[in-house]
Amino acid sequence: MERDILQRGYEVKANETKLIRIIEGTNQYLVPHFQRPYTWQRKNWDTLWADVEALLGGEAPSETPREHFMGAIVTAPAHSVPEGVTKYLLIDGQQRLTTLLTMLAAIRDRARLLDDQKLANRIHELYLTNRYQDGLDQYKLLPTQGNEPQHNDRSAFMRIVDAEEQAHPGSALHTAYQHFARLLKPTTVERVNALANAVLAHVLLVSIVLERDDNPYAIFESLNAKGQPLSQSDLVRNFFFMSIDSSRHDHIYSTKWTPMERAIGRENMETYIRHFLIRRGTVVKEADVYFALKTEVEDRGREHAEPMLDELVKFSQHYVKFIDASREHSTDIRERLVRLQRLRATVCYPFLLNVFEDRASGKMTDREAIDILDVIENFVVRRYVCGTIRAELNEVFTALYRNASRFTRLGEGVREVLGSRNYPLDEEFFENLQTRKLYAVGEARDRARLILERLEECRAGKERVGTDNLTIEHIMPQTLTDWWREHLGPSVDETYELYLHTIGNLTLTAYNAELSNADFPKKAELLRESRLTLNSELPELSRWTREEIELRAKSLAERALEVWPNFAPHASARRHRAVRGTTPKRVVVLGEAFEVKSWQDVLRVTLTQLMLLGTEVIDQLLVEFPKNIRRSGTGLTAPKALSSELYYEGHLNAEQIYRLCSQIVQQVGLSSGEWHVDNE
Repeated sequence: MERDILQRGYEVKANETKLIRIIEGTNQYLVPHFQRPYTWQRKNWDTLWADVEALLGGEAPSETPREHFMGAIVTAPAHSVPEGVTKYLLIDGQQRLTTLLTMLAAIRDRARLLDDQKLANRIHELYLTNRYQDGLDQYKLLPTQGNEPQHNDRSAFMRIVDAEEQAHPGSALHTAYQHFARLLKPTTVERVNALANAVLAHVLLVSIVLERDDNPYAIFESLNAKGQPLSQSDLVRNFFFMSIDSSRHDHIYSTKWTPMERAIGRENMETYIRHFLIRRGTVVKEADVYFALKTEVEDRGREHAEPMLDELVKFSQHYVKFIDASREHSTDIRERLVRLQRLRATVCYPFLLNVFEDRASGKMTDREAIDILDVIENFVVRRYVCGTIRAELNEVFTALYRNASRFTRLGEGVREVLGSRNYPLDEEFFENLQTRKLYAVGEARDRARLILERLEECRAGKERVGTDNLTIEHIMPQTLTDWWREHLGPSVDETYELYLHTIGNLTLTAYNAELSNADFPKKAELLRESRLTLNSELPELSRWTREEIELRAKSLAERALEVWPNFAPHASARRHRAVRGTTPKRVVVLGEAFEVKSWQDVLRVTLTQLMLLGTEVIDQLLVEFPKNIRRSGTGLTAPKALSSELYYEGHLNAEQIYRLCSQIVQQVGLSSGEWHVDNE
């Protein structure tokens, strides 16, 4: 271990020394709160006991015991108010030192039972406690302080040192003490003295003392190379406790760090700290969270470590609402936070930290915050429907507060900034919502349901129907029966592939099990009982083909323009794109323009250029569009070759080609700026 640290270029004081030299004098070793709890078990205790007994050379105490090397302990001077006790942070070796002192306590208590008060007092006053010191300073070692009795190593150890009968039954330290006490029961006065001498004077440790300003990140990385690596949030916690006066550790741990970690959730801490740092307008990578925070604190000065922690705690009170919206008191804001959660719009959380802090400090009203949340939802939904690049969104939201704050009102600035960041205008949003495959697995499915719920709310009026028990229903079912195949006609496969998961074919219902793969007349009759406006027109229809799906998609897209209206200050009004009867002149793929003469050319050029993205993209298209793209021409009505191993369906009209191309580029992840068609 010493070699590992030296290889990293640290100035260390490393000495091989006896245990007695480490614990004698008025010293105290603090196991930082960031360390893991005591974990040694019986096999470890038995190994240590056997090693100590071996030092004595058998049953008869040896006059010249051998020596036993137990490894290293790594310490660093603790930041503390000058006192009579010299304090060190026990960075590594806590399991060894805690076990050795627990064994010494058991030896002390055995000596008392054998009426050897001299040995008992010597161990207690010189090696377990700091004589003449009060409070916590009297203990040589202060282990970690957990939140539950069975994990509270500090309390258990203090009770052992104080010779209290019950040292938190169930705790590992209590069990260790009892184990050593049982092993000591048959020993005589002479052997107890020999064991004490062996532990104190013949157990050797390498004591590595780090300099006060050593880099804790690299140290902990070195020390944990063989164990579970520390997370970025672990390292941040370590840094705070190593930077703040040790006398305040208990208070900070119990009143600041622990409540914050419980509220946020340990699994969310790393992301929260990253978002906390990003809120200032600087991109912070996931792997750089610790270094970014450390740099910010050191730029201010180490004395600002606790104020920085206070700031972290303060903003966490806003962040918990992003994770659990039920903690927000305003019903209107709570509803909007839930929607952003369902959209997985975590990219906006750093910006919202600033918004909620402005709100908490009185700089912003609830109404203004609601307005900003609506704009963000609008932006995220439109970008999602039209295709987006997440890295670009990170950059947009990272700088949003700084850029929007330049305007008189923050809400006005948010509209101006987001409206100029590839904000999809009405025409683009209107078209993409009709053609996009909204229904998919995982997160995409929840987004699809949210969009449908919002479209329902748009026309529901004051008497809203609860949607908690509703699920997404495919009107044309996911599994086609013979009835459906006959009903959809000759182009059944193309209709199924291009329209199944689009918004025109999706609705919400509580009758999912009853509807299932039923024919359309039965579905229409069941949906007659529905009170949802999404389903109000379906019972009046006699058929459900691509024409009906397209008409419903347009109707719902019109609603979407009401739910998420264009907020870009200088955006042009929507223009309906007519595909049928037009002649395309140019198709833009991946930002490069290609002259075309027909819609067939648009499809061929689009597929040809996407092939250049690699086999992974090709494989993806083969899975998602098996009726239109295949490895061979077999099964295609009018196969056209892109290569010797890739064919596409050539028997498609202009509208079918536009829909297929739109879905293909959406599947690949291209935005409208990277693919679009210019007509005559």
